[in-house]
Amino acid sequence: MACGRARAATQRVRRAARGPVLQRLRTEETPAVFELQCVRRLETSSLRDSLAAAQAWALRHAGREPAHPQFSELARRYRVVTGGGGP
Repeated sequence: MACGRARAATQRVRRAARGPVLQRLRTEETPAVFELQCVRRLETSSLRDSLAAAQAWALRHAGREPAHPQFSELARRYRVVTGGGGP
């Protein structure tokens, strides 16, 4: 266990020596959000809290518009810069 903590401390020091690091911000207030867009008409699902909800919109859209079977996906995940202490 102590060896693992020492290794983690060493990694933090190495990251700090390299400068700022961009990391995923993982909190309940910043979940990933998803959006699907119809490639043909450019309509979107709007931002959804889950990929499944965006996919449900896409399936409904494709059911109403059989000539619109392709979608592009946008996933937003929040990031934060840590370490470095400035220029």
